[in-house]
Amino acid sequence: TAFSKAGRKRAWKDERAYTLIRSMHVAAVMQPWCCWFENVKNLVTLHDGRVWTAVKSMAEGAGFKIKVDLT
Repeated sequence: TAFSKAGRKRAWKDERAYTLIRSMHVAAVMQPWCCWFENVKNLVTLHDGRVWTAVKSMAEGAGFKIKVDLT
């Protein structure tokens, strides 16, 4: 993925990263009672945490509570 080491940690410079944002947009519009997104562990620390901060802010702004499990 755009956020993994294999994806060279390109994040927003990689078009595949926007799949996550598009999926979050659909969830925000549909407002399901539960939503599960799985991504790479690296997402939390990528670019000094700025990528995770942006993703988390979008999800919380849409009314979702965030639970992170890094196991």
